[in-house]
Amino acid sequence: MKKQKAKNSKKPPVSTVKKNEGGQPGNKNAEKWTEELALQLGNELIEWLSPKLETDKNTGKTVDIHAANIFKIEFLAIYKRLHKDIIGDLAAKFRSFADLIKIADNIQEAKLLKHGSANNLNAGVTCFVLKNHHGYTDKVEHLGNRENPLTFIFEAKK
Repeated sequence: MKKQKAKNSKKPPVSTVKKNEGGQPGNKNAEKWTEELALQLGNELIEWLSPKLETDKNTGKTVDIHAANIFKIEFLAIYKRLHKDIIGDLAAKFRSFADLIKIADNIQEAKLLKHGSANNLNAGVTCFVLKNHHGYTDKVEHLGNRENPLTFIFEAKK
């Protein structure tokens, strides 16, 4: 059965469409996010990142079935079909959402440190994410001052 179009279903010319705040002409996406929806997304992200312990039926051991849920972009892109920029946009618009993202960032950082130090994750990827998303840096300490200057000792091996 064919759907019938309404007789006057033509879209108005672009020049007569009102431009929405923060978007292209006719972009309803910028308007669809309310604080309530943003908080729902933030809470779902935190739930997805947070450990969820269950007993393995075969071994009887308690396991975290959310252990692999580490990257926020995976949740947004794959499970929610959203662009990663939505976090920044909503955080700028709603302070309460920004607070939830800080919590999600802390959970992600903790999981990266835990799984990275246990060699459950690729060290390079772990290091990359910690440096680029959590402010970590490589640091070389040089201890020395006028009273105790740095000294270098070179020994020739024979």
